[in-house]
Formats: sequence, structure tokens, C-alpha cells
Amino acid sequence: MTSSLALLGLSLLAALSVAQPENPGTAPRQKRQYQVHCQVILHQPNGKQQLVMEPTLCVADGRPAEYHSGGSTGDGKHFGTYFTCLVRCIDPTQVHLEAEAEWSKHIGGGKVETIVRFRCDQVVQPGTPIQFKQKDAKKPNQFYLATFWLQEMQ
Repeated sequence: MTSSLALLGLSLLAALSVAQPENPGTAPRQKRQYQVHCQVILHQPNGKQQLVMEPTLCVADGRPAEYHSGGSTGDGKHFGTYFTCLVRCIDPTQVHLEAEAEWSKHIGGGKVETIVRFRCDQVVQPGTPIQFKQKDAKKPNQFYLATFWLQEMQ
């Protein structure tokens, strides 16, 4: 015959074992936070460089963020500088970065022209820059260079 005190002890042990983390001895995973930088530079044939955009966003792991500087047309089309990103932590040394940077201008009549757009969708290491190069559609002798990089905030 089992005593009620022994049953209570077994019930308490069962309840405690459910409350344990999946990996005993480890703390619950905390959301990491990052600063995501984007820099777009226009390289002209005479060797001159023009900084087109350089936004920085502070983002939490798994939460999208966006930045817009410029204006909008009467029908809601945005123009100017636009930067959006989403960071997903894979492990302490790698993250999946989804980012888009766009520079556009208002050309009148409610129309917006995209001058340059860059997309990044890859696994990266914090602190390591990723670069993309794109020729200017109207002036093929010049090009845009976009650099994306992120760092973990402490």
C-alpha cells in the first residue's frame, strides 16, 4: 500500500519535471537585438563617389523594421529613401538577413521612378559586410555599390 505522502511526492516530482527547460542547465533563449546598416554609393566614371543613402535600423530578432525618408504622391506612392529588414538568429555566429534598400524620385504627375533597388536574402555573420554592385540603367559607365552589415547590440 502506497502512502498518500509518497503519492504527493511523486506528483510534485512530475510537476517539477514538466517545468524544466528542454535542455536542463540552459537559460531560456533571449531575443537578440541588432543594428542593421545599409550604405549605397554611386561610383562615377571620373572617380568621384556620391553617398546616396546610409540608414541604420535597430531590430529585434524576428521582428521586421523599416525606414522611409522622402515623400509620397497624392495616391500614396512613396519616393525617396526606403530601407526594410528582418533578421532571424540561427545561432550566435549566424543570422538570416532579409533586407531591401531602394532610392526613388518623384517625376511628376503622381509617378515615381525607382533609381536603384538592392535586395539581400542570405545567411550572414554579424560584423561581416555583404556587397552588391549594380550598373546605372541610364548611365552604364557608372554603378551603385550597396553594402549591408549588421552587429549585435549588447
